[in-house]
Parts: sequence; structure tokens; C-alpha cells
Amino acid sequence: MLEYRILKSLAAAGKKPDIEPGVFENREIYNEIEKAFLEGKKPDIKALGLEGYREVEDIQSAVEELREEKRKSRLSTSLLDIWNELPEKSTDEVLGKLSGLLSESVPEKSHSTISAGDPEVVDRILSWLRELQRKRSITGSPVLFPSTGIGSLDEYTSGLQPGTMWLIVGSPGVGKTMFTTQVAVNSLYSKNTAVLYITAEDPVEKILLKAWCNYYGIQWNSYVFGLGDMEALEKASSEFSALSDRLRFIQADGEIKERKLNAEVQQLKKHTGAGHVIVIADYLQAMAENRKEDEDMRHKVSNEMKKLGKVRKEHCTVLVNSAMNRSSYKDTKTLGAPRETSTAEYNTEIFLRLDKTDDFITLGVLKNRLTGITGQIKLEADFRKSAYTEKIDFYEECEEKKEVPF
Repeated sequence: MLEYRILKSLAAAGKKPDIEPGVFENREIYNEIEKAFLEGKKPDIKALGLEGYREVEDIQSAVEELREEKRKSRLSTSLLDIWNELPEKSTDEVLGKLSGLLSESVPEKSHSTISAGDPEVVDRILSWLRELQRKRSITGSPVLFPSTGIGSLDEYTSGLQPGTMWLIVGSPGVGKTMFTTQVAVNSLYSKNTAVLYITAEDPVEKILLKAWCNYYGIQWNSYVFGLGDMEALEKASSEFSALSDRLRFIQADGEIKERKLNAEVQQLKKHTGAGHVIVIADYLQAMAENRKEDEDMRHKVSNEMKKLGKVRKEHCTVLVNSAMNRSSYKDTKTLGAPRETSTAEYNTEIFLRLDKTDDFITLGVLKNRLTGITGQIKLEADFRKSAYTEKIDFYEECEEKKEVPF
């Protein structure tokens, strides 16, 4: 029930409802929420005294659902009126009424017109650029946001910028999970950053093992074979605990609704005090398969991407691992590589592709809306340290050693 959902949200915010059915203490708050949807607005959380309430999205969702129920109610009443008039009206009149009813029922898309000389717009741009310059003056580095752990990629992108979405594609076994685990560990070195890691394939324990080993520089898969230095692993887990409070996992055995995902992000922010959350989805197609809607797989993948994309508005950076079409294995520069979708790249600011050769791993930066810099980065999968390291070109090695390669 909608009233129950709103009451539950109010109660969780400390606004206790009365027990008597149909009457409750915060009727005026409910009236304000109802008034907000009637006027097509979002409720003013601050004015309602709910500021700081971590599950505020519950109220927003309830309002949206209430709006939808009211629209359906009005629509059904109008359809009933048309049905009752059917014997007395001509076909053209009935169709005309239906057409008008449908036009009224479909909400118009809102838009806003902004002047290029608007002082507020100008001030926002200048404030944004001053903040970037302030950060650079402190760090002395062009990397202004949390590091990915790969120097060249940081230089290409300036780091993990909030409000952006990254798509990582690659064939099976190329190391997408190792890549995002490395990103997760390195981003935790920034104290204002937390990580929400969604795993829909590997168990949480396996991802956490990789994180420990990446952090401590030891080989994770040796432990899987019953080998490895347990004393070193225990020390790794102990030292990693200083960062682990800001790392949270979701084992995605079923569908994760948008409201639930937003609530997890807000809860992580409140728990850790972090202003910036890195959300990692590993991987896209497995999460899409968990969707309960009766859709074909392409629509499921597309809708899952849209859901994940919305999270970046919560001052988040979203990284999505994706399987790759077999037909794209040889075409290393195509943006149409993600499996079961041809539109995923449109939702992203950064499009990365991992490819394996006999000698090294290529990290292709195929799309970059942040700085415009694209190119290829050569990596080595250093399994001894559970990490990717940049591969220095043979000629660059000779130059560093002051040797002649011939």
C-alpha cells in the first residue's frame, strides 16, 4: 500500500505514525507530499524536516508510484465514461475522445532554456575550473581524482572523476575482474572515496582475496591451488583492514532495483563519510539476466545500463565490466563490442577494451569524453602481484639503460 510505504519512510525518519487506522501524526507531511506530486514537483525534503534521512529515495519512489496510481485512476474513470457513452456516440466521436484522453495521459517531457550569458551558468563554469586548478596546485599532478592504479590511464582521464561512467569490455579470461579489483584498491587510497562492488558472477570471497593480494603484492591464484604463504596472506588481510571499512560488496544473485542501489550508495556515504563512491558492476550481462521483466536479452542489457548510468548523478563513478561479442574479437577498435547490445557505448564517458596478445595486454582507450585523449596502453598481467603493470617498450627500456638495441 502506498500510504503504508510513505508512513514507513516517515517512521524511519523519526516521524512516528499513530496506531489508529487512517489517522496519523504527520498528516500535514503526507499532505505536502501529495501536493508535490499533484503539482508535478519533488517533495521539499528540507521543508518536511527529513533532511539527512538516508533513505530519502524511498519517499521519492513512493511519490512517483503515487503519481502513477493517480494517473491510472483518472485514466480508468475516463475510459469508463467513454465506454458508457459508446452506444450513443459515433465511432469518430469515440476515437476523438480516446485520442484526446491519450494526449492528456502522456506527460510532456520537460526542458529548460538557458542563456549563454546567464551569470549563474558562467559562475558554475568558472567555479568548476577554479576547483580543478586548486586541486592541481595541491597535488602538483594532472591527475585530479582518485587513481586507477595505471599511470598512463590516469594521465588520459585525470583519474576517476565523479559523475562519469566507464565501460570495460574484453574476451573471457582477459582479466576484467582483476582490472576493476585493482581500480577498487587504488581508489581507496583517496580518503574521501568509498567503493561499492557488485559481483554477479564470482563470489565475494574471491574478489576480496584478489583485493588483499593486489594491495600486498602477492599472487592470488597460488592460494586457490592450495599453495601460497598463509602468513603473508594473513598479514595482507590485517593491513588491508585499514581500508576495508570503505569497501562494501553486493552479491547479485537476483535483480537489484534502482531504489535499492541508490539506498546502498547513500548508506555507504553516511557510514563512511565519503563524498565520492566508486560503483563497480561485474558484470553487465550477468546482472541483466537477473532482471525479472519479460524482455529479450538486448532490452535487459540496455535497461541495466540505463539503471547503472543513473547512479553517477549521486556523485559516483560507475565502472561496468562487459562481455564481448565474438564477432568483435579481431576488430580491436570497434565501439560495438559489448555483447547483447549495440548502444552501451552511448551511455558512457570512457570506453576501455582489454585485449591479450602473446607478449602483453593492450588497454585501448577507445572513447574519452573527459579529455578527448584516446590511444593504446601496453600492460603486463603480473600475476605474482595480482596486478596490471605498464609494459615499457623495448626501445624505451634500452633508452633508459643507455643501451643500443642493435
